[in-house]
Amino acid sequence: MDQVPRAVQRFLDGMESGEWDGVGDFITSDALMDCSVPEWRFQYEGRDKMVDQFRDWTSQHPWRVTDARYTGSSDGGVVELEIHGDCPGDDDHAPHEEMARQACVFSLRDGKIAEFRLYCAGEWNEEVMARIDAEAPKVARVKVG
Repeated sequence: MDQVPRAVQRFLDGMESGEWDGVGDFITSDALMDCSVPEWRFQYEGRDKMVDQFRDWTSQHPWRVTDARYTGSSDGGVVELEIHGDCPGDDDHAPHEEMARQACVFSLRDGKIAEFRLYCAGEWNEEVMARIDAEAPKVARVKVG
């Protein structure tokens, strides 16, 4: 695995801890955030709006990040990951465990996040996760190194 830049690692740490104080130090003032989530896409510009969105994502609960894999590029890199958490429920559904697969694309400038693009496959509840475990085709690979 490539060496994860400090700014990207700080984002990953925030996803797991829910602690975003100081993360703005790792984001440029004119940063672009572009998020594609199921049936929606939104964008923000600016460090404060980006940090506010990060806080919102973890305001109910932090996520357990699993299967994170960083691949570096000439100006940043990509983190593929799974996030797991306890959804507190709302008027539409009871509390439940949920999981999502995401790809986070980072462009860095002077070691800071200048652009963050998120692609999310959706949040899957326990029923969907069980169905995936039981029915979805899978490939088992042996990790090298």
